[in-house]
Amino acid sequence: MVALSFLLLVPALPERSLSRAAHVATLSYGTLFKDPQLWRLALLSGLSIGSAWALQGLWAAAWMSDVAGFDRATLVTYLFVMSLTLSAGALGLGAAISILKRWGIGPAKILPGMVFLLIGAEFLLTARHLLPSIIPWCLVAFMSAGTVATYSITADVFDRSTLGRVNGAINLFHIGGAFLVQSAVGLILSRWEPTAPGHYPAQAYTVMLVVLIAGQAAALIWYLRPAKSSTARVAPLAEPSRT
Repeated sequence: MVALSFLLLVPALPERSLSRAAHVATLSYGTLFKDPQLWRLALLSGLSIGSAWALQGLWAAAWMSDVAGFDRATLVTYLFVMSLTLSAGALGLGAAISILKRWGIGPAKILPGMVFLLIGAEFLLTARHLLPSIIPWCLVAFMSAGTVATYSITADVFDRSTLGRVNGAINLFHIGGAFLVQSAVGLILSRWEPTAPGHYPAQAYTVMLVVLIAGQAAALIWYLRPAKSSTARVAPLAEPSRT
């Protein structure tokens, strides 16, 4: 249905508007994955957003049950509030980025700020009693909407003719990151003796969160280093020849 909608509703780009320069500018994945700009962004975005997806999608409920001791009704309510936060974050973040750009705060600064919030939320979850746990879990859910900031960065950094492949490559890091974090969390928790089948002690979750914080902090430090030139910044599309 989505493909059919594009076919029927999106106007076709006139073939004459695609110059030879546009075809020359086409970026291969081989070239893209050698680009330092891509790796700086993809590792930070993939690890932080992937962690948020993994926690919200699989491990938040386990933490709420094993560590906080919530009953099923409270657990489901918290997960519902997190879902609302994710939806509101995805909707509001795009508008917020547009407004902040007018004040000189671009998405390249917004994404690291969101990662700081994620790290802070994970720290609060390790401390447990500093704030009600719904607050840090909502911050984790907000990070799940961070793809909005990531795609805004790629639109600023890379030429528009390359954005399809750039965003496709970064999506690989998002989904792959979520899978790897889900698996890594399971491996870490399994190092402890279960308190009941499928349930683990609070210490196991604390260690897991500390490992995630360390990985995200390392990716953030690398992202904030001075950037090298990007091989994927190809020249803008040339005007079609009129001869």
